[in-house]
Amino acid sequence: MKSLRTWLAVLCLAASSATALAQQPHLRASADAETARVIVRFRDQTAAAPAARQSPSARTRIDELSARQALTLKLARSVSERTHAVWLERPLRGRELDRLLQRLAADPAVEYAVADRRKYRAAVANDPLFNQTAQTGQWWLTTPNGTFVSAIDGPAAWDLTVGDPGIVVAVLDTGAMFDHPDLGRAEQGGKLLPGYDFVGGVGGADAVKVANDGDGRDADAGDPGDWIDAADRREALFADCELSDSSWHGVHIAGIIGALSNNGTGGAGIGWDTPVLPVRVLGKCFGYDSDIIAGMRWAAGLQVPGVPTNATPARVVNLSLGALEQCTAPYSSAVEELRLRNVLVVAAAGNDGVGEVTAPGNCPGVVSVTALRHVGTKVGFANYGAGVTIAAPGGNCVNVGANEPCLYPIISSDNAGAKQPGAMIYGGKLGTSFSTPMVAGVAALMLSRDPLLANDELIARLRLTTRVFPPADPTLFACSDPLFVADDQGNLPNDGQCNCTSTSCGEGMLDAGRAVRAATNAVAVVFGPSEGAQGQPATFDGSRSLPAPRQQLTSFRWSVVDGPAGGAFSAPAASITQFTGSTGQYTLRLAIADSANTVDSYDFTLSVGASGGSGGDGGGGALSPLELLLLAAALVISRRRARD
Repeated sequence: MKSLRTWLAVLCLAASSATALAQQPHLRASADAETARVIVRFRDQTAAAPAARQSPSARTRIDELSARQALTLKLARSVSERTHAVWLERPLRGRELDRLLQRLAADPAVEYAVADRRKYRAAVANDPLFNQTAQTGQWWLTTPNGTFVSAIDGPAAWDLTVGDPGIVVAVLDTGAMFDHPDLGRAEQGGKLLPGYDFVGGVGGADAVKVANDGDGRDADAGDPGDWIDAADRREALFADCELSDSSWHGVHIAGIIGALSNNGTGGAGIGWDTPVLPVRVLGKCFGYDSDIIAGMRWAAGLQVPGVPTNATPARVVNLSLGALEQCTAPYSSAVEELRLRNVLVVAAAGNDGVGEVTAPGNCPGVVSVTALRHVGTKVGFANYGAGVTIAAPGGNCVNVGANEPCLYPIISSDNAGAKQPGAMIYGGKLGTSFSTPMVAGVAALMLSRDPLLANDELIARLRLTTRVFPPADPTLFACSDPLFVADDQGNLPNDGQCNCTSTSCGEGMLDAGRAVRAATNAVAVVFGPSEGAQGQPATFDGSRSLPAPRQQLTSFRWSVVDGPAGGAFSAPAASITQFTGSTGQYTLRLAIADSANTVDSYDFTLSVGASGGSGGDGGGGALSPLELLLLAAALVISRRRARD
């Protein structure tokens, strides 16, 4: 069977110190925690009551509400005359809490009822690598700024949720490092579930050689190493493999998704409480398709003959592996089986530097991830093209010379062993392999907020909450430019670095905070031009905005935030509108609401020139609906994170 070769990442940075920094502890947010208290606001009864009669007391109204709803409610404290915190009989969370709140809110005497949540200081991990500089730290997890343009904004996501132990991410890779201090076994307080080893399952001597652990399929998902030395190269099985030390590839990926976080040691994972299920499918140099597909099915809880059923099925499967070929029927079938179980597959676009996505990232229904430099341009090695779903940091080395470190790698858990496992360390690597678990980890946080999210809806919210790619660097080609081609030696301009567009690098740059918020909230989205001409209407389309899951959009409101006098929208309450303004720069806003009363807004800019001037990217006049659909590259909103 044809093999899928993993892209073994380039090691760019030596081990970093894991010495904890002396810091004040940071408390976690509890947006999804259970609560035993709700806030109830009663309707005003004074107008209906006789003048001589006093309004009922808080205790009386709460007792009456308790009797009507057959609930045990007790006053905790009053916020105002009509607003009170009320104790429930027992703590509730999730859908059970939602049903209770809807029941209370439907009572004729109640104006609203909401959970009395706990709030903490902003959730920022105290792991030392998270807080260090770009040379030695997890720059990709931080809040985006002028230097870390492509950073994913982990703190904004952690303010909403730090994950749910019930939402498992499976890492199908080279295996686990159960003794790593930032991973460890789940039953001992760590993050790694037992997992399974599928390498070598096809039988025969060659299978055992690839497995490199002396046996076939078994319950030991540990990584024995995947090195290739001169002796290996003399065998036909490994003749086309490159000489290399062990990659510890799966260990690095597991740390990106779920390293033990906020524990003052090592680095932070995207999901502080997200368990990682290691499924070993890659051995020395490569892994067989049959092992990978079996691992996918097992990870999702499907039965694999001869293998015990997975007791902890995953909701997200991470595949940082691939080969340049079309999606085959077995992969397509496996992805569909997983989709029917509401399991999301996230796969790397590939590290070949070409304009196509590798398999299985090119299979229908798979989220394909390409890699960005810290400044938001595509990394030279990363594949690109229409098959990419989304982009995330993949690490890049700059200023590399004699005795200079690689700047902006992806730091995570690692091992110092050249062949067999050695010292547990933290190292930096590069590749779409490491962009992919960022998306998988954020998807798990989204599911922690709403476990009922279906795959299609989850993917749509991941895409529509992305940040727009930065303005084009004039010294680089666009990745989709026909002139961005290799020379006679196969070398691309600027070593393959190029300006991303929504037709070459996915919808945009991963935004963890906005994506996680969108799991339970409306999402405002605007398509339209960035430039227009005085007196000529510019069309803006907000019809791709989404309500909260299982809700409907109820209102659109376009408004002028700032700019010259005289600018106005033709249809301020419609999903598609036109704006006509005077010369100058406007800040415009779309605000939406849905049937659950969740709201969201986008602020975006429009520069209006003198009449008859250039329309920029097509914004000088009205656009047809077809043209609007083609304007994905002109997603010009300046996205402002709305507060929960």
